[in-house]
This record gives sequence, C-alpha cells and structure tokens, in this order.
Amino acid sequence: MADSVIGIDFGTSNCSVSIYSKKRGLEVLPISNHVDPNLKKICDGALFPSKFGLSNDSTYKFGGEIVDCDRDLIWDNSKRLLQYNIPIFRGGFHKKPIWAALGIFAGIFFELKKLKINTSIPCIISVPANSYSLQRSLTKIAAQTIGFNVVQLISEPCAAALGIVEKFETKKNILIVDIGGGTTDIALLKNNDGVVKEIGVAGLKRFGGLNIDKKIYKHVRKNFESTSDAEELLIRDLCENAKIDLSYNKQTVVNFKNKKISISRSQLEDWISEDVDTLVRTIRSLIDQNGFELKDIDVVVPIGGTSNIPFIRKTLKNLFKNKYFNTSFEDSLVAVSKGSAQAAAIKLKIIKDFHFNQCLEHSVGLKVFKGSRDNLVFSPILSKGQPFPAKNVKTFFSQSRKAVLTILESTSEDLLNNDTQVVLSHEIDTGDVDVNVEISYDDDGKITINTQSIEKGFLREKDLLFDFESDPDQYINKVKKTANEFNVAIKIDNISYIDSKIGDKDLLVKWAEDFLNRENNVYDFKSNFKNFISKFRNERIKVDLSKNEQSHLKKYSDIANNDELWNILVTILRKILQNLFKEYEIDNRKILQKIVNEINLTNTNYKIFIPRKPLNDSRWMVGILLNLDKVGKILPNEIEDFLVDLRSILNAEYHGENVIGDIFIDSKGDDETVVEGKIIEGLYSESEKSPESIAELSNSLLKLCRGLNNTNIFSKLETKRYFDSIYDHLIYLYTVHVKKRLLQN
Repeated sequence: MADSVIGIDFGTSNCSVSIYSKKRGLEVLPISNHVDPNLKKICDGALFPSKFGLSNDSTYKFGGEIVDCDRDLIWDNSKRLLQYNIPIFRGGFHKKPIWAALGIFAGIFFELKKLKINTSIPCIISVPANSYSLQRSLTKIAAQTIGFNVVQLISEPCAAALGIVEKFETKKNILIVDIGGGTTDIALLKNNDGVVKEIGVAGLKRFGGLNIDKKIYKHVRKNFESTSDAEELLIRDLCENAKIDLSYNKQTVVNFKNKKISISRSQLEDWISEDVDTLVRTIRSLIDQNGFELKDIDVVVPIGGTSNIPFIRKTLKNLFKNKYFNTSFEDSLVAVSKGSAQAAAIKLKIIKDFHFNQCLEHSVGLKVFKGSRDNLVFSPILSKGQPFPAKNVKTFFSQSRKAVLTILESTSEDLLNNDTQVVLSHEIDTGDVDVNVEISYDDDGKITINTQSIEKGFLREKDLLFDFESDPDQYINKVKKTANEFNVAIKIDNISYIDSKIGDKDLLVKWAEDFLNRENNVYDFKSNFKNFISKFRNERIKVDLSKNEQSHLKKYSDIANNDELWNILVTILRKILQNLFKEYEIDNRKILQKIVNEINLTNTNYKIFIPRKPLNDSRWMVGILLNLDKVGKILPNEIEDFLVDLRSILNAEYHGENVIGDIFIDSKGDDETVVEGKIIEGLYSESEKSPESIAELSNSLLKLCRGLNNTNIFSKLETKRYFDSIYDHLIYLYTVHVKKRLLQN
C-alpha cells in the first residue's frame, strides 16, 4: 500500500499539486516556476501556469519559463477545449488539445522531479463537475501518457470541499461555488459525520476568467485598427492582468501601442452583471431542484481564482448573508489540489473513516422516436444527479431493419439545447428484434455501451422487461440465461467511442516523449546542427546528403507531418512579410486602405479589400507589397521576383488562407463550437500537402531570405535579429524535413 499520494488541480489558468503522506500529512507543493518573484510568491509558490511554448531557439518552455517565447507560439487553455476535441490555433497551425494537455502535464512533471517527488505514486486529478465524458477521459489519458499514476478523477467542487472541510466540519449542507479560469461549477454537498456526498451539481460552461477577459478585450481591441495574431494574444494577456488588478484597485490602465486605455471596476461590473445574474439563477435552481431552500444551506464556499472578484463575492454574501464563508485568497486557489490529494488518500485507505461520493452532472441516453417518426426525444438511461460509478439498462423496440444508436449527454434532456452533446452514433442491425441498451459511467467519466439484440416480443413474453429497481448486471445475465434455455439467438455488441477521439495512441506516446526529452529535443537544432548550418548558409541547395547528415535525419525523422510543415513554412513567410510591412511603414490600416484604393483605381479586372486580419493573410500581404509603387514606395526588383514566385506557389495550393485563429474560440456557443470542431478536426486529420510542394515553398523562402539579406532591407537591429532567427529556423526545417522527404520519394 502506498504511503504517499498526490492530487493535481488541472486548471485552465493555473495548476497546483498537493501531496498527502502518512508521515507529514497534507502539503501544497511549490511547483511555480515564474521568473517574476512577485508572481512566484503567490500562494507560497503553489501556482504553475497552465501553458507552454516554443522559444526563439525552438526548445520547449513550460509554465513561467514562457517569457522567452513569442506569444503566438504559446499554447494554453487546453482544458476547456478538451471538451470538444477542438484543435488550438497558434503560430499558423493547429494542435489538438490533448497535445497541449500533454505539454502542461509535462511541465508539472518536471517541477515535481525538481522537488524529488515520485511521480509514479497514486494520483487523483480534478475535473470540472459539469465536464462531459470526453473531457474527463482525455484528461486522464494525457496525464497517464506523461507518466502519472492516475487512480481516479474527482469533480473540482467535491475536491474543494474535501480540501477545506476542516474549517466547517460541523456544517451539514454545503454549497461550493467554484469559479475558475474556464468554467463555473456549483455543487450541493451533504457532510454527514465523515461522509461527503454530492447531492446535486450544476455548472456554467461559459462563465470563468477567460470570459471576463473577453469582455475587457472587446473594450480594449476597438482602440486599434490592425493587429496580428501575436499582438491580439498579447492584448488578451494584458486584459487578464487588468482583470486581476481590478480585484484590488478601482481603476486600471491597459498600455498597448502607445495608447493607454482606462478601465474602472464599475465598468467591469456592468460588463459581467448579466453573467452574475445567471450565476445566481443557477444557484437558486440547483437548490430548488434538490428539495432545499436558501435557508437550508449551512455554509456557502467560494472557490477558484475568479471567485475573488469583489463583485462576485459581494453578490454571494448578499444572497446568503451569514452563511457566506469568506474563503482566503490562498484557499480559493489551492483547495482543489488539497482535496484531490485527500481524496487519493481516502481511496488508498491512508485516511480512514472518511468517504466521499460524486454524482452525474449530465443525463446519458439515446435519441429516439416517440409516438411518430417525426417526434425525436431524449430518452435517459442514466439520470443527472445519479451517484457514479453508475450503470443502467433500457429496452428499445425497433420499427426498422437498421437503427442508428445515438448516445448523448445532456443537462436539460432537451435535444434542441446547446447542453446536449453527441457521444457517438453507431448503426446496428435491428430487423425483427428488440434491443437492451446498457450504459455505464465510471468515476473517470468513461462511458461503456453494450447492447443485446433479441427476438422481437421475447422480452415481453418472458416478462423480462427491465425493472429500474433491479440490478443491471443481474438483469443482463438473466436475459442471457433465459435466451439460452429457449435456444433464442442473442447478439451482443460492445461499443467503444473513446479510441476514435484519441486517434493514434503511438502518436500520443511520441508527443509525450518529445516534451519529456526536451533537453535533447528534436527542435533543439542549434547544438546539433550549428556547424552544418554555418557551412550551409551560403551554399546552393542540393538534395544529396552526407552520411553524417543522413544519420541526423534518421534520428529526427518524424517531427511533423506534411501539413504541419506547410503551416510552419507559411507562418515563417507571414513573419517575414509582417517585418517588411513594418520596415516600409505600411502596417497602419489607414495607409493600407490608401494602397488598396490606388490598386482598385488602376485595376479593372477585380477589386481587392482589406481582410479582417490583414497582417495574417500571407497571399494578401504579398499582393500589397507587389503594388507598393502605386504609393511611391520602391521594392527591389529581385525581391519582387521572389514574391511573385511565392504568390504562384501559394495560389497553386489553395485560394486564400481560410483558417482564421480565434483567441477566444472556446467562448463561442456550444452549438457553433461543436460544428466548428468537427470541421477543423476533419481538416486536421487529413494531410494533402506533397513533399514536392513543401520543398518548393521552402526553397522559395530561402531565396527570399537571401535576397533580403543582400539588400539589407531590415535596417532596425531588433528586426534584423528576429529575421536572422527566422532564417536559421527555415534552414533547419529544410535540411531536416524537406530533404528527407525528397529522398524518400
């Protein structure tokens, strides 16, 4: 039996880790790696930023180390996007959220190793109470792939209660209001002499720190005409800082591009007032649905970083009066990891005479016809509020030879509501049969579906219709036994859904190895290719490689697929073009509009317009640069020729850059996000770029870089240094990837 266990709060903005041991009891671990000492001392160094990035030397940086990374090469907010498996758009290409989750868990892994913590000891990880099964399963898989020994998941409010229950251990009816960086979880719990049981849970998937950042962002962003993706991400960071500042001050200022935008606490309160009203309605509804009144609640506990906003605390205090518990700033941020560690200690029986039970936030069931072929309804098999692990069975009578089994999760049990999500659709042969559908939901949110197809009418004839008071396992075995006695065929289907969402498991392992081996990382080309790059810099590109070079290529053979390579190259091109726009002082939207007007006056074939994000559209920027003469600016002929070649290559591959990154993609309505997620996931899974097209693009980019070096267009020292870094990166990509692909083909 383990002597120590750990609990991880996998947060949207920050993560924290606690350890429980027989000898030392409960401790919060100092895993913060912030460079800024003021940030590092928060909660005694307990907060690890939930992000990582690629630095200028193309090595991975985790948590607070990302100060060395370009903002558009920093991945964060993977937690909420796990819910829909939506790829995160950064630096010109998409990465699946489980890849980003792996990176964050790898950062935590490194910090625990520094503290000499054994990462293989049993671990419990917290997840939002209102998270769907997919998010729960992917969270556990990501942590396990990195190397954590995850024995269970726990809902964040339940963990928070366990982490702080000693402060009000005599209270019976406890309401936890957990408002974090991504979501809000509300849980009604009963504390009964050492047994903490979830009575009911509710949540707001669209109210958390990120949504408040977005409201500030809208106010700040309207002050600027044109920004790049990287600049917009920087604005988002500034908005987050402003939000935090307004928790302590009544006024703050956002400084960006020589502008100062003032924001007052009262403004922020106006912007979030509707969300806070929704929060209050959700709290009242949860209490009412579970047969309680406000006066029955013994204590109300605010948890999560966003719960520290004065307006939110004031609202809760006004609603519950003396029942309100004024959680300390530290407890609001680390109670979940403390409770997760205690939950692990309870599960491993290190802590005895104490128990906890959780319940379902969503009902799980099927989409079925009721009464007519036009009347589709949600038919629950597992109901919201049911303790889990949970299992149940329901019989369905088919009227067609084939049926589509559509499994759904839903809070409202309404097919038209955004809170209803498809788990899977699976076609089964029905014909003249009835079907028992058994669904189980374990502690980690994994849904298992089993079906029994049996001769139509047999279940009624033998009085085998399932009684919901019965035990599902006993019932399923009884059906099997009875069918065997009467020689009636029974077809069993075991349906798996999670593997299709994960994709290639070997790829997950490889991603994890990339993160964990960052000291010898495949992206760390400066040490491995320094001599090779220096001799290659002024040589003509050749496809033949020396044996030594071939061994390097073999060692670093599968860093990226063709689409990723193409997107990285387009990102490099975009960076170069953005620098050119700055050098020629045409990055201002008014000047761009003047150039566009001049082009439209002289061009009779078509009219051009300014895109929503002009500095992110490479083809559009190339077109503008090729028309600089219309506003009296001269681009060297050699550079024009290179740009013409690049435009031809881009035009041949696709008509416009049609994937637009949205820094608040997760804040869209659920229906819009699900649809977009399916489209992007489909695009992400297909690789259409040929090695030849990648070679052509990289070759043209190298020619452009050499031409820019020869003409000394980049006069500003800062731009020149940045350009040199891009140039080195491009040479590396060409030598390691493109040449290899040409040799293979």
